[in-house]
Parts: sequence; C-alpha cells; structure tokens
Amino acid sequence: MVSLSARGFVIVTTMACFRAHRLFPTTCRGIGSGGTANADRASDGSVQPQRRSHGGVVALLVLLTLTLTVVSACAGEVPEVPVGPDGVPDAQLVVGRSIYSGQCARCHGSSGGGGTGPKLSDGRVTEKYTDIVEEIAVVAGGLNAMPSFAGGLSRYEIEAVVRYTREVLD
Repeated sequence: MVSLSARGFVIVTTMACFRAHRLFPTTCRGIGSGGTANADRASDGSVQPQRRSHGGVVALLVLLTLTLTVVSACAGEVPEVPVGPDGVPDAQLVVGRSIYSGQCARCHGSSGGGGTGPKLSDGRVTEKYTDIVEEIAVVAGGLNAMPSFAGGLSRYEIEAVVRYTREVLD
C-alpha cells in the first residue's frame, strides 16, 4: 500500500513530467496536436509533417514508473497500536494512529524516522519534550515549518496523536 507521502511524491513527479513536456516540446513533437500544427514547410511551400518522436514521453513514463516502484517499496506502514492487558488496543491511541497516518507521516515518516520533518522515534520526542504538555503545545500551535493543527483537530485528537508519538513511535 502506498502511503500519502508516496502519493504526494508521485503527484509532484507527474507534474514535473508535464512541465518538462511544456518546457521542451521538441522532445515530444506532435504529442497532443493534430493536423499540421507541428509541420515544416518544404521549399516549394507544401506542408511536410514532422516525424513524431515519442522517445521523450516514453522516457518520462519510465522514470515515473520507476519512481512509483521505488517509493512504494520504501513506503512503510504506520505502526499498529499494541493491544492492552485486556486484549484491546487503547481507543485514543487508535485515533492517534489514524491522525498520524493522515497528517504527520508525510513529513515525519511512517514510523517516525524523519523526512522533511524531524525524527520522532527512538526516544527523540520524550527526550525533547519531557512534559507531554509541551508537545501538545507544538502540535496545536505549530513550530517552524510545521503547521498549527489547532484549527483542524480537536483537543482530544491532538492529545491522541501526541500520545501515539510518545507511546507507540517512541
């Protein structure tokens, strides 16, 4: 299964392919145009159609396919919430996992290993924020490139995702 961060990467790569087609139209001569729009005039004034070369498009599609394959292989699953002593996972941690998967993993990595955002696993969170209230304040208010989630998540949801990073990823 491809994570959201992988989907985002594929979208960016696809946009780059289309941008390359617009910037370098000679690479993809004749693609998307009909008639004589991409034709040369012979010395006698007659229209000579250009030979269409699809090599650039094929190369871009191969690049996109390889990128998707690599990203899919590297994209990991967000760790599951362990079951408690009663054999049932903590409900708030399950909510936290869902929020982390949808809102946080694209920057912090599926298992908290970091990416464009800092690493959260291996004790980093509890080391930096010894008091859970400090981490809640960062998630609610944002910090540096991290946006504020106070407008999009309830207090319960913010606490849930913070608990998930501290108790499951840490």
